[in-house]
Amino acid sequence: MTEHPNLSGSLFCRLQLSSEQLVRLSPRRVAALSVDDGRAWITRPGETTDLILGPGQHLCLAADGAPLLVSGFDSGRPAALCVEFRARAADWRLRLARRLLAPGGTLSGAWQ
Repeated sequence: MTEHPNLSGSLFCRLQLSSEQLVRLSPRRVAALSVDDGRAWITRPGETTDLILGPGQHLCLAADGAPLLVSGFDSGRPAALCVEFRARAADWRLRLARRLLAPGGTLSGAWQ
């Protein structure tokens, strides 16, 4: 099992990307990217080299860095990724979840 970096108050998102899919990630919102399975191809516009990350590898991002373009690397096998959002980008989601799940909140009694 991959151990992901953990920032206080951050949220995670899991992605599966094939070699035909491409996502753009902003370092102002994303703190780290980890590969759980497969391989990921990571490109930063303006840089001369790309990164290929395999299972168990992760990349921590400086908040002032260039955006990343991320894709699966192997054809026929998607890359399973974990994206960790910065606490301030995830802040509104955490506040909403606390409000909805608090006693007396909208979802607090939904499962009873």
